[in-house]
Amino acid sequence: MKTVVVCVDKNGGQTRLGRRLASDRAVRSRIASLPQPVCVDEYTATQFTEDEDRSRLSVVSDPAAIKEGTAFLERQDIPDDADTILVFRWDKRYPADRYLAFRFRGWRKARKEDFPGDAHEKVTLETWVRKKEAKA
Repeated sequence: MKTVVVCVDKNGGQTRLGRRLASDRAVRSRIASLPQPVCVDEYTATQFTEDEDRSRLSVVSDPAAIKEGTAFLERQDIPDDADTILVFRWDKRYPADRYLAFRFRGWRKARKEDFPGDAHEKVTLETWVRKKEAKA
């Protein structure tokens, strides 16, 4: 099983000039508390400054390329082999030049949860799972 984590603003924006639009301590805490270590690249690892958060990370050159486990992607596209996608949505719009291009055809939203962030009044966590193929 492969889980992918992404953060986007209200418009699906991800980055501007190659940099993250925003970060939030409450979101980082939730990501770090996922049941297995989270694969990140060097850039993404820099936002996890607290010792307890960093201990749950595995820094790799290309987290999108892992075969199984959890990958937090900020500047990579969602790979085709993902089984679950966790989308954290900020409650604000930011200037962006890169947007989440992934289309959720063949996926279903299994869960939606709003929670207060540290830097954002409201963060929405959507859990998307791949729809099961109909058997012939």
